[in-house]
Amino acid sequence: VVSLPVFVTDGKGQSLTGLRAEDFSVEDSGRPVQIVGFREIDAAAPLGVEAASLPPEARRQFLLLFDLSFTGVSGLMRSRRAATEFIHTGLGPSDLVSVATFSATHGLTLLTTFTSDRVQLQRAVATLGVLQRDRQADPLGLAYDLTEVGAALSDTLPEEGSVPDAIRAVQLRYQRTQEIAYRQRVLALLDGLGSLAKALDAVQGRKQVIFLSNGFDDTTLTGEQGQ
Repeated sequence: VVSLPVFVTDGKGQSLTGLRAEDFSVEDSGRPVQIVGFREIDAAAPLGVEAASLPPEARRQFLLLFDLSFTGVSGLMRSRRAATEFIHTGLGPSDLVSVATFSATHGLTLLTTFTSDRVQLQRAVATLGVLQRDRQADPLGLAYDLTEVGAALSDTLPEEGSVPDAIRAVQLRYQRTQEIAYRQRVLALLDGLGSLAKALDAVQGRKQVIFLSNGFDDTTLTGEQGQ
């Protein structure tokens, strides 16, 4: 016997209720398969003791994925507030939630497995693994983060007529290095999402990933496409 979760919505995305086993047909490699059991579950309905016996595939499962590489401090604060509100008011009694972070430096980090413990979930969101954002460290120790140094470099140079060619060449090389590093971070994110998909495939039931990120400049992958 195989448990098969089914989520049915209408044209407006609203859940349909009142369905019966006769409303469904199941095929295995083109051959009809008998439905030996059927159960309708309302995620918002109180379950009480019954929730403990509810199989994972019959529950809604959410993964809150925080991007630490392409999201600034203000963006992370907004993401944490939104996630906290979602955990506090947007979940049903039977829902399971997991919290994870992605960092181009540290990869994917699972802070909590799928759980219904709201206290642990809120703590994981509040700390995000000590909130370690990616930064480009200065090996000389003169700056904490070199990520934004290149953007301000042109403002600190003398007038263009007096700038030696060697300094301009250094600036161009630094800019190219930054572009290469940025592209590598984007590719690391895509590889990380692929690994995450493979890992989630081992978890029974339907998983819904909520990705909290400021996003990245996709021209590093596609090139300039014009307007």
